[in-house]
Amino acid sequence: MPHRRTGVCHIHYPRLSPLVRQTCSEFGVRYVEHRTFLSGLAAHYRWLRRMGRSDNQRQSSPDEGHLAF
Repeated sequence: MPHRRTGVCHIHYPRLSPLVRQTCSEFGVRYVEHRTFLSGLAAHYRWLRRMGRSDNQRQSSPDEGHLAF
């Protein structure tokens, strides 16, 4: 739950996930879930790398979607 309401303790996230998923579905919002820590970490790395590029590089990156350390 990357963009969650402030003030909700993280221990409640697993129980809130189905509600958030259902609400996203009702409003046509894409719900993305990373089932493992490594998957989430890799996605976060790719996002940070993409945001560090100029707009032109973001649109034509050949390695988009690949993890490279």
